[in-house]
Amino acid sequence: MTKAGYAFSTITKYCSQVRNAARLNNTLRLNDADQATIQLAMRSAERQLGSATARALTLSKEQVLQVATELDRVRVDFADGFLVGTMGLLRVAEMLYIRAQDVDPFATTADGIPVCGATLKITRSKCDQGAKGVWRPLPCTSSPRVNLPTVCSSRFCAAHLLLRRAAAANNMTDRLFPFSNSAFSAHLRSAMATVIGQPNESVRLSSHTMRRSGSAICCDAPNFSVPLVAEFGRWSTADTLQNVYLRDNAHAFNRFVSGLLVAWGS
Repeated sequence: MTKAGYAFSTITKYCSQVRNAARLNNTLRLNDADQATIQLAMRSAERQLGSATARALTLSKEQVLQVATELDRVRVDFADGFLVGTMGLLRVAEMLYIRAQDVDPFATTADGIPVCGATLKITRSKCDQGAKGVWRPLPCTSSPRVNLPTVCSSRFCAAHLLLRRAAAANNMTDRLFPFSNSAFSAHLRSAMATVIGQPNESVRLSSHTMRRSGSAICCDAPNFSVPLVAEFGRWSTADTLQNVYLRDNAHAFNRFVSGLLVAWGS
């Protein structure tokens, strides 16, 4: 596994599962020499691979809009899918599976203010094995807000671009983002590299890039608590969001500074 370039954390998990299975089956009989050999092999693997987890790059809100603008130059579909995926905290596969029948308009009053937008049914998710689906709202984010189902002044309003795409679909079962994962990921990496001023190969990208960036942006908002973001993003617990997705967030630096100024400033 080391020669194949697996992450050290993957090797550790695999070895742990093998040991547990062997113990349950009463087939594990390691003497001291065997244990020492395994420990030496693991240390060697850690030295070669490194033990730190390389997490996907986290984008700020400004960078998300810049990346969308770069994707617009290649294909509007890519930019639209990226905006919906980031605001909806979606994995790439979840975004790609959105169909016209999964989108409906809504109008409500939030904090005394009329708000409209789109409700999105997320039907494909690794945490929803029964494919029951879950509805999540995406409010109109333009200013001033509009109450028309397909009209909006903002290029970056995920709600209205979803509604426009659903309204333009020939069939309710049509995919709203009809492109491949590989094509989207390649152009997303290139757009991110342009925005951050780094070569393509240095950009850490995963199927959770939109989800990771969107959750960090939401958690930066003063009225969006981590537990509420975790519920919106369909995490099993807030701990998963806090300890995995928000960990190593490059933009946490400014939050640390702000917190310390409040705590220690005169």
